[in-house]
Amino acid sequence: MPEVGGHEACVRRSVSRLGLSHEWSVTLDVGDAGRHTTGMKVAISIPDEVFIEGEALAKQFKTSRSELYRRALGEFIGRHAPDPVTMAMNEAIDAVGGAPDEFSGAAARRVLKQVEW
Repeated sequence: MPEVGGHEACVRRSVSRLGLSHEWSVTLDVGDAGRHTTGMKVAISIPDEVFIEGEALAKQFKTSRSELYRRALGEFIGRHAPDPVTMAMNEAIDAVGGAPDEFSGAAARRVLKQVEW
């Protein structure tokens, strides 16, 4: 395997015999001042149609494949990862006791009636 900045690096692109998926495999990049990227490198396997659509989208946005995948993963994480603020509020409510009382229930119903749905 080639050495990059004193660290072993392996880059491989393989396509199955049936052409059903693309696989990119790269070892961890611990960073090198002479390199244009930093951060974690990962290996993924994706269906051909997703790969082709991703290539077209990267070209349309005039960006790299890595940037497209980084943005897509960031958006996915933003939509599905637990929200730290909500988690902190839930912990606070659990700590003081979150049993609803009549006053809070009536106030919540009044506010919800005023909200346009």
